[in-house]
Amino acid sequence: MMLGFCSNAYTRHSLEEAIDRVARAGYAGIELLCDTPHYWPPDEPPDRARRLAERLRHAGIAASNINANTAIGAYGAAIPENVFGPSLASPDPQVRAFRLDHVRAAIDLAVAVGAPCVCVSSGCTESDHPPEAALDVLRRSLEELLAYAQPRGIRIGVESEPGLLLERSDEVAALIAKVGHPLLGFNLDVGHAVVMEEDPAAVIADHGARIWHLHLEDIAGGKHYHRTPGEGDVDFAAIARALRAARFGGYASVELYAHKADPDAAARGALAHLAPLFAPPAPDRAR
Repeated sequence: MMLGFCSNAYTRHSLEEAIDRVARAGYAGIELLCDTPHYWPPDEPPDRARRLAERLRHAGIAASNINANTAIGAYGAAIPENVFGPSLASPDPQVRAFRLDHVRAAIDLAVAVGAPCVCVSSGCTESDHPPEAALDVLRRSLEELLAYAQPRGIRIGVESEPGLLLERSDEVAALIAKVGHPLLGFNLDVGHAVVMEEDPAAVIADHGARIWHLHLEDIAGGKHYHRTPGEGDVDFAAIARALRAARFGGYASVELYAHKADPDAAARGALAHLAPLFAPPAPDRAR
């Protein structure tokens, strides 16, 4: 298991600068934000993905994941908070088609930079679209995306989030089972699980074989605010033990988008807390 850091903490910097800074902080991987201001597919020159791959190689860091959870660039203006539309679960075919194209572009970016997976969110429920109908639309959207991802060898991880259509890990698990595709799994956000009163270690024990990537952040008092690991209530030692027991071999990326004022300090602080817990166990020299 390897530690990464999400570029969405560095949205006051270019993606290229974020790559360099995360590498200097000592992380093995960086999750790339496939959204404004880092990589917004409709505005990117044809060679941008190739140049990002070169930047990653030069910095000596891997792309841990492509984050396609949001598509804020669709709104054409700065938005002070994350929004999750246009949604893959939208009843509007044009809205849904836009978001499908966005995720396909994220899959293409993953191929270009060598990322193993892309994460997506379910979007919000809508007042005139019952959750059961939205879930059916989301399922069909994921089936379309998986048909695109499969020949390219890219996994899709679904992330649950408080307040969205899929809020809990058991809801994600049920959707994965219904779709029944080997490339569909979890992007497990441990803080979101804690906010929803789930035990992240238990989620890993139950679903470890279908967890492609993780987001790590601390949570204090059950409030959905991403804190630097070590500043809240999350038991990262238990999470690390559960990942080892599940033989997880992917990336767990720290997601601290609330720390844009000083992302370097957040990256260093998170690594200082997590590295001793997530490091491989020392060999047993008594044998």
